[in-house]
Amino acid sequence: MSAPGFWDWALEAYAREGVSEACVDLQDRHGQNVPLLLWAAWLAARSESASADTLEAACDIARAWDETTVEPLRALRRRLKSPHPDLESGARLDIRQKTIELERRAEHHLMQALEHLPRETGTGTDTLTALVAVARAWSPVTPRPELTRLAACLSG
Repeated sequence: MSAPGFWDWALEAYAREGVSEACVDLQDRHGQNVPLLLWAAWLAARSESASADTLEAACDIARAWDETTVEPLRALRRRLKSPHPDLESGARLDIRQKTIELERRAEHHLMQALEHLPRETGTGTDTLTALVAVARAWSPVTPRPELTRLAACLSG
């Protein structure tokens, strides 16, 4: 049986105890990109790694998806969570659900693009090292304690 693709691996990993909470914390409090972090962990799990050029390309792709699609959909989804006196609740929740589905589809497309980037086999590192490398490429601040927590949850 072949190893799962990135999307399937990420769904299974995200369902592990503590992973979703760690990912949302890294996203909301530290500005990290969850699909990018999960991609790094997936590479580590496969004993693969990304070159500096591939890491840069991955960040460029993730930024493009975030800026054009994921972040606007996420903001809309969050705004639609709260009742509004001039919006019928059922209609608001219907649009919110469709927004959730679109946000997930956008992340799926991002993750497909990441999966098809070139990888180096047999050169993998541990999960924490991979997460730190991606976090550093993504942002000037590397939230090491939170990344350590995520790595532990992914390994558990």
